[in-house]
Amino acid sequence: MTRFSTDKDTWPPQQSKHFTTLAFIYHKNERTQREVITIAKASQSGHIDDIMQAAGSCENNTTLEDYDLEGSSATKDISEFLAPFDHSDGSQPQTILIEGAPGIGKSFLLKHIAYMWAKKHVLSSSKLLFLLCLRDPAVQKMSSVNDLVNYFCKQEKTASSLGHICAAYLYKTDGKDVTILLDGLDEFPEALQDDSFIVDILEHRVLPACNVIVSSRPHASAHLHDNVMLRVDILGFTEKDREFFIEQSLSGRPESAKKLLAFLQDHPTINSLCFVPFIMTVLVFLYKHEVVLFDSSSELYKQFVCLTIRRHLTKLGLSPKEDISDLNKLPNCCSDIVRNLSRLSLKALSENQLIFTLDEIKMACPEIENVPGAINGFGLLQAVEHFSATCITKSFNFIHFSIQEFLAAHCVANLPPEEEVQVLKENFWSKLHYNMFSMYIGLTKGQRSSFRKFLADGNSQTGIAEKFLKEQTKCFYLYKCFYEAGDKEMCKHICEATTFSERIINLRGISLLPNDVNCLGFFLTKFPVKQWRRLELLNCNIRDIGCRMFHHTLVEQSIPVTIDYINLSSNSLTSASAQYISEIVMFCKAKLLHLNGNVLGKTDGLSGMLQCSMLEEIYIHSSKLHTSSAVGLFKALRSGSQLKTLSLMHNDIQDEASIEIASMLQVNKSLKSLWINANPLSGEAVLTIVTALRNNYSLQLLKIPRYSYEVRKLIIREVKSINQSRERLKCYIELSVDFQ
Repeated sequence: MTRFSTDKDTWPPQQSKHFTTLAFIYHKNERTQREVITIAKASQSGHIDDIMQAAGSCENNTTLEDYDLEGSSATKDISEFLAPFDHSDGSQPQTILIEGAPGIGKSFLLKHIAYMWAKKHVLSSSKLLFLLCLRDPAVQKMSSVNDLVNYFCKQEKTASSLGHICAAYLYKTDGKDVTILLDGLDEFPEALQDDSFIVDILEHRVLPACNVIVSSRPHASAHLHDNVMLRVDILGFTEKDREFFIEQSLSGRPESAKKLLAFLQDHPTINSLCFVPFIMTVLVFLYKHEVVLFDSSSELYKQFVCLTIRRHLTKLGLSPKEDISDLNKLPNCCSDIVRNLSRLSLKALSENQLIFTLDEIKMACPEIENVPGAINGFGLLQAVEHFSATCITKSFNFIHFSIQEFLAAHCVANLPPEEEVQVLKENFWSKLHYNMFSMYIGLTKGQRSSFRKFLADGNSQTGIAEKFLKEQTKCFYLYKCFYEAGDKEMCKHICEATTFSERIINLRGISLLPNDVNCLGFFLTKFPVKQWRRLELLNCNIRDIGCRMFHHTLVEQSIPVTIDYINLSSNSLTSASAQYISEIVMFCKAKLLHLNGNVLGKTDGLSGMLQCSMLEEIYIHSSKLHTSSAVGLFKALRSGSQLKTLSLMHNDIQDEASIEIASMLQVNKSLKSLWINANPLSGEAVLTIVTALRNNYSLQLLKIPRYSYEVRKLIIREVKSINQSRERLKCYIELSVDFQ
């Protein structure tokens, strides 16, 4: 539902037809919360092509087969994941959760859904549709259905009358045949959520029969996973989409497009961010204006902000004599305004505020009324008009949340020293401020005296307080800061001062960019301790490019590092990483390896790691491991490997592998546990494997898939027969049947 006065030329707004098709992956109800979190992390990793390939074809305008990735399907067709709404009989209210990274296109997607509904392309069963931006204070203050309807009414009698009719209809039907779009749950302050009308809608306490589509960054919506019909992750641009976007944006300039694509290939840090449409738009915008590009996200935002201000000044006829490249050296007409906007950004970030009234903007920037055309912050702010039954109001927000974070970082970098230290003390380790402080360190290279004072806890200008070196995540974060700033002295100090008594590195669940993984490799090689018990990188988004960089810095440095247990699960790793993984395992002389929840597919690169005489356990669950990949592992196990446990459950291993498994079991003398359950192996294939155990006296546990009672009885009978022949050796085989 939107403005009431419409005609064929003004409704729906025509700009929505330029919506750029993105990649999506949607999940069915049977997914566990752990699996959802894994996919949510993978969705932000940037390696979109492999995720889409694992879940199905991603060609535009193509009807997809339902390829399973743990109950997930990939698409570029919005109507595909909205179809359940159209097919619902209305007896049960439905909720769809849309998740994605900052700038990935969540808000624009909901606007596009509203556009497609108005064109009668989707949600055909909905008679009314409301799109609510949850960052809007007016939306946050809603307390009734009347408030909801009046929010969309212009100051016209007919509109007001229609509003009363709509409200009465909603009350009478409990919202049946109504769809409500809630944009930005992560931007809805937690303090306002208790007894909130919006939360009542989301949880179907108000308008219980209406359908709801809600968007959010993943960190704010995990509690909804078990209560929604469908979960949709926006993956962003595939590699092909990126190339197409660049070619279209630089239409008529093919050489320029080639140069920009080459730049991305040579700069993995920036390239890894370009699956996000907003970042891609910023990059192309800068390139069009011949701005020199650097391999730094903070530098990218800085250049974008400077160029935006310059273009706006030129538009106002206030074109500066020199290029604007430093926010501390702006023309007089805008320097105070940008400085005050930066202060407002920092204050608002701490209060989780993203929308500002006109009065708040004027209060923060008194000068803004005296400079013609400056009301939008020289292009850094966008204005939104809101219509109610009584008036028209205007609110402002920064053109993107990342720009607000950058301006806040710029503000911190220019605060008086004592005030800067205070901000660091209060917020440096806050998740809310994580991106902002990353930009702050990128801007200052970690060299600010205030920052050094903060790290030293006021005792020294050169050291780091012991309390920051006790917690691994803080320690590694600081090492990364100084590594990227090129401060080798501080990196050395961190390595020498830090003590990990348990010799464990646990970065589980921390999203690591390629440069972060590169930094981790250097950290391991430079750290005095060279023998580690455990390296935990579960759910870190390292993906293939990160794995390659980790291999480069760890293996190719040729500095011996021993790691007993390596966990690389749920990192969107594909067959391209197999050889790197094998060499890392051999180099580190690992005893135990976890590779669960990746997308390994067809590869022969994994078998090489079985040459490592130290490797005792391998777990590769739910990784789409192909039959040929498994066959490579079984062939390698014929040799003198010391492997005791091989777990390949929940993969794509089929009957062709059974002969190779049986052949391996006849000669292998080390393997004690083999897990092949939850694979498409027939009962006949498993009987072939079990029969081979008559000549094997080492295997003690065999886990097999679920079968019918008759087939299972045959297999159990064969195992009992073998166990009887083993009686004198006291080495029985335990058979575990998968009942999942």
